[in-house]
Amino acid sequence: MPLIVIHQVRTTKGAPPEPVGAWQVQGMTAIPYYSPSHLKYLKRGEKALHERPPMALEEWVQFLAATKANWRVHGDSLSDVDLDQVLDHEQRAFREHTRLLQLKKAEGDATGPTDQHEAAAEASLVGTRAAYAQSWWIASELVRRHPRLMAYEMYPGGGQYDVLCVTEPASLSGQPGSRHVPRVMLNRSGRIQIRHETHDMVVATWSRVLGSRTPHSTIKTIERLTGWVAAKPTPATTRRALAYRLFASLLTLTLNDRHGWDVRNEFCDTSGETPFTMGYLASFPKAIEALRDTPSLGVPAEPESHFWALRRGKKTIAIVSMEGSAFFADGTVVDLMAEYDTHNRRITPMTVALLRKWL
Repeated sequence: MPLIVIHQVRTTKGAPPEPVGAWQVQGMTAIPYYSPSHLKYLKRGEKALHERPPMALEEWVQFLAATKANWRVHGDSLSDVDLDQVLDHEQRAFREHTRLLQLKKAEGDATGPTDQHEAAAEASLVGTRAAYAQSWWIASELVRRHPRLMAYEMYPGGGQYDVLCVTEPASLSGQPGSRHVPRVMLNRSGRIQIRHETHDMVVATWSRVLGSRTPHSTIKTIERLTGWVAAKPTPATTRRALAYRLFASLLTLTLNDRHGWDVRNEFCDTSGETPFTMGYLASFPKAIEALRDTPSLGVPAEPESHFWALRRGKKTIAIVSMEGSAFFADGTVVDLMAEYDTHNRRITPMTVALLRKWL
């Protein structure tokens, strides 16, 4: 299977590297395609590929992609590919990314701390209870407004980052085209970013999110940058959205509790490694039993990844499935939607009623 490699050049001073050429590399053969307006960069690409140390061409290309901003391995390696179409797609994605960045700048959205005071404020907020609670509120609002979305826990960078990812299940499937689906990366160890195609875009810092006049301004910024159009009127709360809203409500209510509260996926997805079992379900036999009937979404680590642990300190209080069931250690199973209806579809009274024993 050949490798498809993208050659990138900073065509304008201070601008990010722009895709100017595509190469199909297999064995010792490298076939290029450069758009007519960028043919002047072909010689530069040839020199980079052919003037190499004594190593295989494919190995050298992988090394360049790992160490240089000018080279990137294309996500889809195909046996039959039109390089001009690949390059056209990459350039259109680049232009759209540039357009969105300009739009953000024109509207006054910051991509990072603007001064030392804000940088200090940001450092004090990263990884705090407030950031965790707000990350779940953002996730729950996005899924409430866009029922096709889901939340998934990730630890990219070999565990350096603690990310609550909100995206469509197709984005996590690993199937061809999955990387074209936007991912909202709520990095509790950093900032809020959108990953789309080959680009990452910073939406906001936690200090800006928590200091905004209205929390929905962040939701609307995310929708604009991902292209997710909210239906009007807003869809009724689904079972999945209700589970996420419960998490957001619980973390907000317990923000100043003497015990640290948290919500964790049964499977932790570490980028580049096989997901591993956290073991939260071990003390909840009814939740284990429910695994048999858990529907497939085509995401990693199913069915266990559908289940979330409500943690109070080091103790798991309950297991909640994204299908809308809450499991307690005494064997009690609660249908969240029925409980929600019992409390006149009000999330805070429902949260208090369910977890009164521990609040």
